[in-house]
Amino acid sequence: MALEDSEVIVYSASAFRKLVAEHHDLALFQIAYLEKNWVVKKEPLEINLKSESAKQRYIELYENQKLFYRLKQHQIASYLGITPTQLSRIRKELNF
Repeated sequence: MALEDSEVIVYSASAFRKLVAEHHDLALFQIAYLEKNWVVKKEPLEINLKSESAKQRYIELYENQKLFYRLKQHQIASYLGITPTQLSRIRKELNF
């Protein structure tokens, strides 16, 4: 499910593998994308989820104003791994 209007291109797995096999530049792009988005970005998010408090994660998300104001409160709570009630308490405490 997308949070905003999106355009999706659908390929079967076999068609995508064929494209990657035929176009070296596409294969390099896929490798770079996976390194950046699945290894470099995902790991810190998982570590933060386990090591930082929900309050600290909320503050970090709040600092990204461009993203923050596009999200609904229940989406923020879900991203932080807390309930909407817990989020409400954090927001009240921080007075944002």
